[in-house]
Formats: sequence, C-alpha cells, structure tokens
Amino acid sequence: MNHSIKTLGRVSAASVKKHTGNNWDQWVSILNESGASKWIHKDIAAFLKKKYKLTAWWQHIVAGGYEIHLGRRVEGQNIKGEYSMTATKVMPLNSKKMWTYLVSSRGLALWLKPLGPFKLKNKAIFETEDGAYGEVRTMLAGRRIRLRWSESDGESHSYLQVHLVPRTEEKCIVVFTHEKLKTGRLRNELRLRWKQALENLADSLEP
Repeated sequence: MNHSIKTLGRVSAASVKKHTGNNWDQWVSILNESGASKWIHKDIAAFLKKKYKLTAWWQHIVAGGYEIHLGRRVEGQNIKGEYSMTATKVMPLNSKKMWTYLVSSRGLALWLKPLGPFKLKNKAIFETEDGAYGEVRTMLAGRRIRLRWSESDGESHSYLQVHLVPRTEEKCIVVFTHEKLKTGRLRNELRLRWKQALENLADSLEP
C-alpha cells in the first residue's frame, strides 16, 4: 500500500506501522470512520487503548498525529497548547569526556554563553549574554542537566534539558530538548539557537 501521508508529528508512516500495525493513512481512515474528528485528545487515546491495545506512548503519538492531520494542532505542540523542540548532534567524544567538556568553562561558553564566570551545579543561577536567565534545577552527572529558562522579557518560563546518549566508545549524542514554550515563534527561535550551539560544540572538537 502506498503511503500518501509520509509523516505526522515527525513520526514516519513506516515507524507508526512497525509499532502499531497501521500506517498513517490507515489510522486516519480508522479514526475518521469511528467519528474521532469530533473527539478530544484523551477520548481518542482511550479509544486506541481499548480497541487497539496501543501502549500509552503510542496512544498519544497516534492521537497527536491525527490531530495534526485535522489541523487542530501543529508539529511540536502538545494538548495544552505548549510547544517543544529537540535538536541532536553526534559528537566525536564518548559520553564521559563529552560531559567534562560540556560543563567546563570553555564548553559552557559555546552552548549556554553565560554572562561572566559560571559553574554548573544544582540551584545555580545564570544569565546569558543575550539576556535570558534561569536556574539549574537538576543535574545527573555524566547524563543529564535540566534548567529553568526565562527569556529576557521575563514573561515566558520554560525548561531546557541536555542529555548525553552513549553511542560507541568514541562517540556520543548530545540532545537539547526545550519544553513548555508558549509560542511557535519562540520554538523556532530556540530551535535555531540550540542547533547552532550543537554546531559550535562539534566544530570546537574537530582536530
């Protein structure tokens, strides 16, 4: 069967079929015929759980993709109307070495760009060169950082998570995920910001 819908919510037709048994065309057809276009998100998810036995994760993936198809939501927007973005990059260091570099003054200058000397630790307050500010909420050494983030206008609060994912003995993946964003415009701005931060880190590690 040809897939007229290739992706929804950044999930491919092949991936959704592999994990749920149906591709996006089939799910759209099933949900349309079931009257789901008039349901809210939680009712669509409940239907997918009861009739198709989907796991909680795939209930929300399929329901969210269907809502994007209907035009109720846009990519990167959750059921509360908040936006999120994720940017990733493979780095030529293992996760242990990458963590050391990421939290060093040189590494911080490349991705966080703090205004003045700053040490990354729990409850530390930071301000960036362009006026954003926030607090380190949690750190799991070698694996994850979670920051409370506020824009310079002081009106929008969100959360940035930085993850390290081991890949090989010589490489790891750095993941920036920014969540609870209020507008699509801010999401796009921060996507560019964190993609550039990853490029800065990668370029600095080239021989």
